[in-house]
Amino acid sequence: MATYNLGMLLAEQDDVEGAKAAFGQAIASGHAEVAPTAATKLGALLAEQGDVEGAKAAFGQAIASGDAEAAPTAANNLEVLTRKHERR
Repeated sequence: MATYNLGMLLAEQDDVEGAKAAFGQAIASGHAEVAPTAATKLGALLAEQGDVEGAKAAFGQAIASGDAEAAPTAANNLEVLTRKHERR
C-alpha cells in the first residue's frame, strides 16, 4: 500500500520516473487490493508519456487480475488508447 501511495504522490509532483518505479513495486508486491489499481495507474501514466506498448501491458495486467474496480477501468482505458492510436 505504501508504494502505491508513494506512486500517487510522485505522480502529483510530476516525478514520472519515481512514480513508475513505485507503481512497479506495488504491482510486484502482488497485493490483491493494491497491485491491480497500481497497474491501472501505471498504464495511465505510461499512456500520458507516449509509451503505448507499456500502457497496454499495464492495463492488461489490471484486466487479468479480475479486480472489480481496476479491471473495468483498465479495460476502458485500453479501449480509449487503442482507438486513439488506430486513428493515426
